Amino acid sequence: MNLRQYKGAVFGEHEPSELTKSGVKQYASYYHWARVGEYLRGEWPEPMPSIQRWTRAGAAEWLRSCSDYVVVDTEYLYPGPKRVYMLGLYSPDVGVIQWEGDPHADHTGGEVAEWYREVISRHKVVCQNIKADLPAMRETFGIKYGEYKGGLEDTVTMHHCLLSEMPHDLNYLENLYGRRGKMKHLQGRDEQLYNAGDVVTTGDVYEILREELAKDPRAEGIYRDELIPLLPIILDMEERGIPVNKPFIEEALNDTTRRMEWAQRVGQAYAGWPINLDSSSQLATLLYKHEDVYARARKGGAKGLRIKRTETGGLSVSDDVVAALRQAFLPIDNAADQSDYNVIEERITDGAHPLLEARSFFVAARQNRSSYLLPLLRDPETGLPLTDKQRKGGDYSDCLVADRIHADFGIDKQATGRWSTKNPPLAQLPPHLRDLLANDRGWPEYHYDWDQIELRIFAALANDALYLEWFEKGYDPHTLAACDCLGIEYPPVPTKKEIFGGEANAEWRVSHQVEDDDWPPRKFAKTFVYRLMYRGQAERAGDVPGAKQLGLDSKGLVAAAERWLNAHPSVRKLWADLEERIRSEGVVYTPFGRARRLLSPDVAAKIREGCNFPIQGTVSSIMNRTIINTCRET
Repeated sequence: MNLRQYKGAVFGEHEPSELTKSGVKQYASYYHWARVGEYLRGEWPEPMPSIQRWTRAGAAEWLRSCSDYVVVDTEYLYPGPKRVYMLGLYSPDVGVIQWEGDPHADHTGGEVAEWYREVISRHKVVCQNIKADLPAMRETFGIKYGEYKGGLEDTVTMHHCLLSEMPHDLNYLENLYGRRGKMKHLQGRDEQLYNAGDVVTTGDVYEILREELAKDPRAEGIYRDELIPLLPIILDMEERGIPVNKPFIEEALNDTTRRMEWAQRVGQAYAGWPINLDSSSQLATLLYKHEDVYARARKGGAKGLRIKRTETGGLSVSDDVVAALRQAFLPIDNAADQSDYNVIEERITDGAHPLLEARSFFVAARQNRSSYLLPLLRDPETGLPLTDKQRKGGDYSDCLVADRIHADFGIDKQATGRWSTKNPPLAQLPPHLRDLLANDRGWPEYHYDWDQIELRIFAALANDALYLEWFEKGYDPHTLAACDCLGIEYPPVPTKKEIFGGEANAEWRVSHQVEDDDWPPRKFAKTFVYRLMYRGQAERAGDVPGAKQLGLDSKGLVAAAERWLNAHPSVRKLWADLEERIRSEGVVYTPFGRARRLLSPDVAAKIREGCNFPIQGTVSSIMNRTIINTCRET
């Protein structure tokens, strides 16, 4: 039969081979096949509820009849200020009511704004992505975040609390939980039905997620006590933004150019000809055809190194491949600032590959310019962000500079609960660009440091007597862990100050050639223990700084891991308990109650992720609750 002539229902499904590789697709597949039965029984799709246009009388009657919650969805102009041109509200008892208006007009004191204020003062508001809809309502109607007296619910955040490894966009949630036919394709073709489909589907999704959260009180506690209170704080943070240190921008742009030119000179001096570090083909030719760095790296000890191939079959020089090759030639010390000229020069002196170091430095400078500096420049005539053509022009002398940075903070993007920051990625702001940010007049600036927070949480989870004692008494855990790993006796007085300068430890320092806290065994153990803690394989830890210097091959690394584990037997018990829970229940929790349902079909990956999550998720909760409490007290 010609499929174009087929008039029946078509169900899209993943290929069977994909289901063996993706737990997320497996999970979705259960819902897809269940829907086939519902369709055959005439239970799906359900008809759309009634849709009415907003009038003063109709809106008043709709409000009198609606249920305990209302679903809100906005359509707004993008990019630029989020000015709403269509507003949809849905109540399961009454159906959909829609307002459509001029997005450029002033609606802040109008009858729609006053009616909406009455709605949100009486009823709980449900959104699919609060961070999109609430700012749009504030921009267009002047609705402040504190006016939502009936409470707020967010289906994105609900789903994240239940199934953090899965996508949370409405298109995906509709595939799992939607009760109506798909309408996402109507955007731009039938805006009214498109908006109605979104607001009704959000309501359908909310009903299911509300029931699922009620079955998991710990996950619901994270949602209600931590993430929902955090969302208005983040909205305020994003809207207020951070002042830009305008005089710094010009110097930073010039510095970025100098960095790229310096990297080019290093690369060209090594190559002996004017190689372009921005050319992947030139780089690949020199590295793989002329030098065969892949074979050199494997011969040097990186036997597990695998290089991806491009679509044309050549070996890749992508950023992650270059990073892996750099690590293979000389282990990277993550504590060292890789944007520092001196660090790169020292690495080259110590045996790192000059061309790989130059390429990495060049790419980092180019990305910093693209991610942090160019987005702050404005067209001198229009005041708008630069176009792609203007960005590539290279002459920014006449450009204006934005007053503030308005970054986007996401709390539902990572399965671990860690925040994601983009536009720009402030979490990765390199040290030499930190003067990019300024302070508002009258606002204090403060810094914090989660001192060994992951190690402390791990010790508490494992109830490890030694680590807990070390932290309580102020001992240096990294030096003592080095002693555990390498079979060295503990220093007589193991506080950090006394270890590296106290008279009581003088003989011990001489015996073990200890000069300062850069002592190779300490430097090695600091990274090695974290690698073990996150279930890395000891025999593949040859890239840990200090491993080669200490003469540790794969057997030596395994022996070091065994000595550390024997000194901390509670760690093995913690891992055994977690593995049992992962295999039997498929879900792990943090002490605060944050859940991670592990969907990977790869058992080893599932165990590694499940053992890591209680540490990572606890760090996230501590940060979230610190922010909430700080804001409540100020």
